[in-house]
Amino acid sequence: MGRTGWSKASQRLHYFCLILALGSFVWGYNVGVLASVLVHPGFKETLNKPNASRSGLITAIYYLGSWLSYIFFAHPVADKLGRRYAALTGMSVTCVGQAMQAGAVGPHALGMVVAGRIVAGMGTAIISTSVPLYQRYVVLNHVGFVAGLASGFWYVSFVES
Repeated sequence: MGRTGWSKASQRLHYFCLILALGSFVWGYNVGVLASVLVHPGFKETLNKPNASRSGLITAIYYLGSWLSYIFFAHPVADKLGRRYAALTGMSVTCVGQAMQAGAVGPHALGMVVAGRIVAGMGTAIISTSVPLYQRYVVLNHVGFVAGLASGFWYVSFVES
């Protein structure tokens, strides 16, 4: 037992679950921010004032990435790597997709946002199939998601005020 009264294995499990909650946080943040970002003047300017169909594409393409990953990648990755490393992989893929979206500037900004949304959606599917399998700590998945969602809404409302 360590100083906290928990065994090393229990400490590692809790640290790992916090990392998984971070993955869910990124997922929730993505959902929370997008609703407000689509109408933000800076976003519209960066993407050359996208019309309704392009805004719809940006929203929907995320779910296409999730669907593709659910069908083709999420379960094979989890079976090959194990649930723990699959969840870490999903979180990493989601972060790469978010970085692509955050770095979207210039003449190819729309394409980069769309590609980033697909990649983030694929990571989300891996997270959402791997994380909840740790039933004992599944609440951290939801806490991470809600915290990300709330912080996304908070951030957007703070920036716009």
